[in-house]
Amino acid sequence: MRGGHARIALILSMALLAGCAVFHSRPRAPDVTLIRVTLVRAGLLEQDYRLRLRLHNPNAVSVKVKRIHYHVRLDGEPFASGSSDENVSLPPHGDGTVDLDARTDLLAFVGRLSRHARKSPAPPAIPYAISGSAILAMPGSPVVRFSRNGSVRVRL
Repeated sequence: MRGGHARIALILSMALLAGCAVFHSRPRAPDVTLIRVTLVRAGLLEQDYRLRLRLHNPNAVSVKVKRIHYHVRLDGEPFASGSSDENVSLPPHGDGTVDLDARTDLLAFVGRLSRHARKSPAPPAIPYAISGSAILAMPGSPVVRFSRNGSVRVRL
């Protein structure tokens, strides 16, 4: 009978350790895609934009993002950087969106966008690069980094 108890104790210990490994493994960074850039206000010295990001959770467990730091380049040029404290809950393998306000003083960039817009009746697709980090709302508040290139439609 003692051998049976030892086996059960060993199996329970292994199951407990495996469970701890699942809960304490470092989560993977969300996939971040810039899906929209909208010009909100264009002044002589500053322009206000609204950026919409799609966050995809590649993890098998839900993840809550409590802060995002980001840097965006559009058409190869620095465009905007900042952070957001908007909490976004992402279900396992699911998506969420976050809107960010950005202010630039790149008047030349508005001119470049206008030239792109004149070439096509649809909003122009501009190459982008986004990078940054996300702070997750979980024990230890892990910081995960992200980076992505793509193209985005810019609405003037």
